[in-house]
Amino acid sequence: MKKILTIALLSVSATVNANWFTGNDLHKHLSGGDYQRGFVLGMVVGVASAWDGDLFCIPQGVTPGQMQDVVRQFISAKPQDRHESAEMIIAAALINAYRCEKKGQNL
Repeated sequence: MKKILTIALLSVSATVNANWFTGNDLHKHLSGGDYQRGFVLGMVVGVASAWDGDLFCIPQGVTPGQMQDVVRQFISAKPQDRHESAEMIIAAALINAYRCEKKGQNL
């Protein structure tokens, strides 16, 4: 049931915010000034806080800066996906980098 709720919430989030902030915006902000990078860092921490343990499992000791670097690398490697919502891209980057060790825990 929890996974169904997670999928539903991600779907609603992607629908509501799809035109608000995209991967293109993330990419641009990560190359911007302190304020812009700080804004992205806040988004990364927000997504990480919301879904850690459900969609991905961030190891103890990983810093927000490391997670932001993971997102930056993911966006750079997948320019074809930058039109997607920022939240979905951040979640995908964190899922890719921090898979849960228990079998079947990731979607």
